[in-house]
Amino acid sequence: MATKTATRMTAEEFMERLDEFWPAELVDGRVVRIPEEVWSMANGGKHGLVRNRIGSLIDRYLEKHRIGYVFQNTGSRTRQKPDKLRFPDVSFYSNERIPAGGIPDRNFPVAPDLAVEVVSPSDTWQGLMERVEEFLAAGTKSCWVVDPGLRRVTVLRKGKAAERLGPGDKIAKEPALPGFEVDVGKFFEGL
Repeated sequence: MATKTATRMTAEEFMERLDEFWPAELVDGRVVRIPEEVWSMANGGKHGLVRNRIGSLIDRYLEKHRIGYVFQNTGSRTRQKPDKLRFPDVSFYSNERIPAGGIPDRNFPVAPDLAVEVVSPSDTWQGLMERVEEFLAAGTKSCWVVDPGLRRVTVLRKGKAAERLGPGDKIAKEPALPGFEVDVGKFFEGL
């Protein structure tokens, strides 16, 4: 179970002390520590394989369509005052959302165009939907909730009905990635 600190801080203060708190996120200005066993699971095994595969598939698309960059576990500010800084498993930032100074060293001051959350055994659907709502409210065009156990992807966009896809179904017409198309089964190869 994640634990929250009582002291509030800004995203900048959090990032200055990130090594002290890691693994953690900033929610409503409070540090939410992620238990080490949960973090280890999220970076290895099935979760890590699926996350890496998705990042790789998007990266291959971006080699042909130089419209932005894909990241893994990179901080994204979803709100200010009180600050929220989330670390989606995979994120895509279009060139238009890259800050004027270029790609930041640690985290982005804005939400990504696309946020991908890979479901971990410790996740709850309610918790995932809270994260999705944060991203969409902050300007993210699409969120993919990817469940390795069910081999299903739920695509969520602001003002649209959720789209549930499984192997054999394609993610297509993605507003964040024009022309990107992939069979959902590719995300789960090797499981």
